[in-house]
Amino acid sequence: CLSCPTVKGLVSRPDVIMIRYQDRNGNYCDSKLEDFCARVFCHENDHLDGILFIDKCSKKFNDAELLRYFEEHRDEYPEED
Repeated sequence: CLSCPTVKGLVSRPDVIMIRYQDRNGNYCDSKLEDFCARVFCHENDHLDGILFIDKCSKKFNDAELLRYFEEHRDEYPEED
């Protein structure tokens, strides 16, 4: 996150979310967000509530620790096409 550029960490986020919003004409819309889009939406919505990801981190890392973590848990993060 650019709000805390030197901090990396793990934050639990849902894989799928349903959102309801109003478009510029005031019409209500429903959307299903998945995977990366769901994570980004939750992250940005937290900002609107004054919450930073460091407030929700279950574990914080420096750069070297983060690389080591992903190497050790590589099989948990499948590659995308």
